[in-house]
Amino acid sequence: MVRGLTAYTLHQYYCKQNGVEEVFLQADLGDDYAIEFYRSTGTTPESVVHFYYPLHM
Repeated sequence: MVRGLTAYTLHQYYCKQNGVEEVFLQADLGDDYAIEFYRSTGTTPESVVHFYYPLHM
């Protein structure tokens, strides 16, 4: 867990240094651990539908 928090802090600092205002993260429905972790860091959850294109058809 320490590595995850360190990475979170470093990335947050780096983004602010470069003028980044938002970062989007994805957690799969049912991944309760990830969802609770992101909520604990002060994020705002949104209900969305993601689409993707496989590049190796």
